Amino acid sequence: MSTRMLWQSLAQAVPTLVAAAVVLTVAHATGRAARLLHQPMVIGEVAAGLFFVPLMNTLVGGDAVAGFLPPGVLGALGFVGEVGLVMFLATVAHEIRCHPAGLRGRSVAWVVAGTSVPALVSGALVASWLSWQGSPALRGSAPDLAFALLLADAFMITAVPVLARLLEDRAMARSSVGSVAMTAALIVDVVGWFLLALAIGWAANDMRDSAHAAVVVVIMLATAGALHCGLRSGPAQRLRAERPAGFAVGFGCLVLTAAAVSEHYRLTGVLGALLVGLALPSAETPRHDRAMRSMGRIGRFLVPVYFMTTGIYLLAKPLSAVSWTAVAVVAALAVVGKTAGTYAGAWIAGYPRAFRLRLTVLMNSRGLTELVLLQVGYTASIVPAPLFLVLAAVALVSTMATGPLLTVIDGCEARGRQATPPRPKGRRQ
Repeated sequence: MSTRMLWQSLAQAVPTLVAAAVVLTVAHATGRAARLLHQPMVIGEVAAGLFFVPLMNTLVGGDAVAGFLPPGVLGALGFVGEVGLVMFLATVAHEIRCHPAGLRGRSVAWVVAGTSVPALVSGALVASWLSWQGSPALRGSAPDLAFALLLADAFMITAVPVLARLLEDRAMARSSVGSVAMTAALIVDVVGWFLLALAIGWAANDMRDSAHAAVVVVIMLATAGALHCGLRSGPAQRLRAERPAGFAVGFGCLVLTAAAVSEHYRLTGVLGALLVGLALPSAETPRHDRAMRSMGRIGRFLVPVYFMTTGIYLLAKPLSAVSWTAVAVVAALAVVGKTAGTYAGAWIAGYPRAFRLRLTVLMNSRGLTELVLLQVGYTASIVPAPLFLVLAAVALVSTMATGPLLTVIDGCEARGRQATPPRPKGRRQ
């Protein structure tokens, strides 16, 4: 009997490993292609996840893809992708915790308010309009409040991982605008994950479930605070300094446990992983930094599997017809609410014009985080598939436009400096 079970396990594991290898090869190849086009790798990986399998279904036939990825293999791939996602986001949260962007008090508060409040209002208004319009393709059947919360959250969010890579690629990570953008994005995203948790709790259309979700979030916050205090103790710090690799493995197990507990209570596992990453104190040794980054690279390597399985589940069924007017309204308000609010907040904070423009472009980079949020909402039956694709397209286009728009702003600023004659020495204005 044990031999038969072993062969059954191998028969399941081999197709899963082969499928994972193919998925990772395709995703990383498209990611490299995106890099050649001066775009973040995540753009190519997400595009592969959303469009590769439907393209293969069209060219080869649905039976061929279904035979290559039967339900058992697809479920195993989904689990691998979710593990990679929570590990990657937890290490990103830890790195931000270790290298804070430098809060600047009231100025950053104005930026946070500007980038979040108008976007939240825009999302809530669009949700109300879609509910009033009664379009099942874009509205779905989720409770009104859950739908409004998630749509407002999607309008507000900024992709911290993508933003971090963009700033690093452009040597802006330690600039003043980069610091403000990272600080504001981190605050906004933490709020966004809590709103997502509340939306999922409300999706059951039961007040008790929503109150239960809020209580669980509070308990998780308190647990993260206690964990932070415990990890700052002497024994924990000695273990961390002497055995960084073992400590990193323990951190990974803790992240997976927190994600599983969060999922068990009908919240997204991403929330538990982020809280553990934020609770881990700042690193004190280079060896520990290397160990944690190695874990982050493993998670980052597996994240494309998450996008690929999402694309398979999302486009497995034909999509309903949608109103292009509604699509245009949703896309326009998603961009305008975020960009206009960010620019206004930076203006109130007193930043110069070029700073405001760069900050607006950076904060509209939605990328990975919005796609994860949308996928979680889709899995919870809050966001229908057509609306998912509309908002995913907005996230991809806004992220792809970030680099070129920053280049345009830099060029305009350089030309403006060249056109301005130098001031005579000794003259003050």
